Amino acid sequence: MLLNLIKTSIKLSSSHWRKTAAFFLLLGFVSAPGCGELSGQFGFKTFMDQAYKKVASVPEFPGNERIQWVFVFDEVKGKHSVGVIIQKKEIVWADVVKETKWITKERNIIYGTIENYAEGEYKILILENNKIIGKQDFLVYQNDEDIE
Repeated sequence: MLLNLIKTSIKLSSSHWRKTAAFFLLLGFVSAPGCGELSGQFGFKTFMDQAYKKVASVPEFPGNERIQWVFVFDEVKGKHSVGVIIQKKEIVWADVVKETKWITKERNIIYGTIENYAEGEYKILILENNKIIGKQDFLVYQNDEDIE
């Protein structure tokens, strides 16, 4: 009799344990940090372009032109403070631009300009809480017409 009572108790606690573990596992998936993270896409527009264009690779821009860039967030819930950093590759990556922007559901686009940059390799980083949301590499080359 005592043996049957112990077996029943173990079965009940095992079943209860499974339900509790399943509940916490489900709760972990619902509230995981990856859920609801910001994401988006870059676009670029030159003087000749009518609209911003997505790029599939690393774009190259002449150093004497003004290039406009945009980062469009896919979905924004609430108000977020995001960092915008443009870096140039030197011996190490050096900050060229460093600023903070606010985005909301109604205002989910960040604009920027690439103008008068020296020849070299650059990248634009969009961050929230030191986590990279978006990254776009680009090259600036010296136009032959600039050299006299």
